[in-house]
Amino acid sequence: MPLRFSVQTTATGTVYLRVDAEGVVEEQDSLALVARLESHRGGKVLSVTASNTEFRPAARRIFLQIDAAEFSAIAAVVASPVVQAATNLILRFKRDSSVQVFRSLDEALAWLDAQPSAK
Repeated sequence: MPLRFSVQTTATGTVYLRVDAEGVVEEQDSLALVARLESHRGGKVLSVTASNTEFRPAARRIFLQIDAAEFSAIAAVVASPVVQAATNLILRFKRDSSVQVFRSLDEALAWLDAQPSAK
């Protein structure tokens, strides 16, 4: 399965849902992600995308429907500078500060730790 899910805790005690993506992500994979996110509403999410990950168009359409406002923070780590630039552009149009894109896992985890938890 190209998406793997795990609940983890940072060194400072922040609990988050980690989503690792690698390989070809199809529509049914993104539907599984949406279902898993349902149980983590209001929480923090870390998405780590490997450089060899390909998102099919149907999967991308479903990802765009996810409402980031339902989570206290979403950090995305992407290996590809092109994907990072495209994601940042989309986020600027959405004007959503609860989602940030990073090149390193350490930066993403530090940012997640600094974000307020859901009330």
